[in-house]
Amino acid sequence: MTPQPPSKHYALVFDVSPSEQLDAGAASVKNLGMALPYGSRQPLEEVGQRFEFRKWRGAPPGYKQRFVDFALEFRKSREMMTARSVANERFIRKVGQRFFELHMGPIETDNGDLNNKGRPRVLGPGGFVVGGETVVRQRVLVDDLWVLGWLGYEFFSLRTELEKSFSGVAERRHSEPPRVTLELLADRLPRDTADYYRMRVLKVLLARSTDGRVDLLGHSAEADSQGRDLLADNLAGLSRDLEAGTWTAKGPDATDVFFMSKHNCPQTFLSLPGLD
Repeated sequence: MTPQPPSKHYALVFDVSPSEQLDAGAASVKNLGMALPYGSRQPLEEVGQRFEFRKWRGAPPGYKQRFVDFALEFRKSREMMTARSVANERFIRKVGQRFFELHMGPIETDNGDLNNKGRPRVLGPGGFVVGGETVVRQRVLVDDLWVLGWLGYEFFSLRTELEKSFSGVAERRHSEPPRVTLELLADRLPRDTADYYRMRVLKVLLARSTDGRVDLLGHSAEADSQGRDLLADNLAGLSRDLEAGTWTAKGPDATDVFFMSKHNCPQTFLSLPGLD
């Protein structure tokens, strides 16, 4: 019997600022904030006991500085990795559509179906089983599907980068590199239905695109109801402030909060790994 390579499992929480919803502007920027404990998920489950979180939006400067100080100490303790990805909406739509259709099949977008704001709607995918129930196809904004595709691509890319980093270490040690699995704990997506249609589509997309190496384990019934969700909200909000140039605190460099940073705001669309 062929021995299986070692494995590493990481819990992950994430959030997007300002919201996962797209608008009409191709240049509008979204900030994806992520946190991954190095070992068990316990630091995520207990983070709300270690810091008195609140929503980033509307928080006073004093709170934001306290969060940055807390996050820097958290990173120095090597309990948790933090990451961010910054992308404009043109990138999100282009990459999201390609990644979504690559793994979920083509979506008929030119059907003339518009909502009351003139935005195109489509019949989303369905017919697959999640949690023992068959997911029924629903009409959704096409942009909502492309956001799911973008999120899928981001988690696919993060897992790939983690495996690459471990491969380099393993090569130096002449050992077998581990296989990385990400286990997502999600906040509730905006505009999701009572039966969590978008979440269930995202779960299937992640499973198909990574051979089950990225899994959506669960989600909060109420948005921003747990410390781990507010941690992700604050990381995404901090990234937004940094990108907008509105972070003016005189304390430690807030960019050091993030272990990994990625910017995808191209003026022209480029070929990217994982989209072929």
